[in-house]
Amino acid sequence: MRKTIGRLGRAVTRSPGAQPGGVDEVWRTVERMTAVGAVIGAVEQLSSTGRRSREEILPWPVTRTRLKRLTSGPGRRIGDAVVGPPRDHVVAAVKLAAGLRLLLGRPGHTERGILLASLATANVVNHLRVGGYGMDGSDHLSTVTFAAAALDKLPGNTPSDRRAVLSFLAAQSVLAYATSGLVKLTSPTWRGGDAIPGVLRTRTYGDRGLFSVVRSQPVLAKGMAWSVILTETLFPVVLVLPPRWARASLAAGAAFHLANGRYMGLNRFFWAFTATYPAVDFLRAELAGAARTGTLTPSAAPAALSAALSAASNALTTASTALTTGPNAGASR
Repeated sequence: MRKTIGRLGRAVTRSPGAQPGGVDEVWRTVERMTAVGAVIGAVEQLSSTGRRSREEILPWPVTRTRLKRLTSGPGRRIGDAVVGPPRDHVVAAVKLAAGLRLLLGRPGHTERGILLASLATANVVNHLRVGGYGMDGSDHLSTVTFAAAALDKLPGNTPSDRRAVLSFLAAQSVLAYATSGLVKLTSPTWRGGDAIPGVLRTRTYGDRGLFSVVRSQPVLAKGMAWSVILTETLFPVVLVLPPRWARASLAAGAAFHLANGRYMGLNRFFWAFTATYPAVDFLRAELAGAARTGTLTPSAAPAALSAALSAASNALTTASTALTTGPNAGASR
């Protein structure tokens, strides 16, 4: 884990173009960072508390009712065979094994693709098992990361293809931050500063010490709320900042997620989101280089990013649908 954190530090303090191995080295850093969160999640799921929570709060006979295909016939038999207790823990075991292999080994290109596809599939199956309950933004982003990284390993990919997929991941990260910030901006609770003490007083995401501080200092609570709103909403600006300022911003983002892990228990958020930072810095460098050479004008950059994001998003959606509904999902289209 110490080596992985070191990789993050190096990723946000130097240009991806200067890293040994170029795009592949960036991808390895992204994959290993995200794998840490996957290992943590798998261990939590396999723990006695995790098993008890699933069996008592989210029993499979109840969660499968959200999809009609899983309540009868072949769909029910397949669902029971794949994610019904106690087989649902096999998915967590696969996730743990694949994550550890990425972290502790040096798998080749093809093996990395298989491991990453396994991790993406495990996340989709896990979502199917619990119906989305108990999952959060870190699960969603890590699924996108694993799926994108697996697409990067497809045979026949050109260097341009690999850069495009990496740029998609960066765009997805930027979009996730900006969307979260804009949603908070529309909330009177966030704008008024009440959201911070409101969250910190809960048993799930709270911290008694910090709650007592922000409750007694509403100005501080409001300042913290607006700092979150502005940081998330303006995160896309990192793509046009000079290298030093961009990497300082990413380092500040990592510190933000560390604080969330300490005070709110969102430990997997740190790994899921900071794992995309090397991709974000890569895209920043790509855009800066293209602007210098005149191959990508400022007016064309948003359109190019939008097209890449749309195309990759459609591909990932199709793959996710196939995983959750079976091979005949697209027969009617």
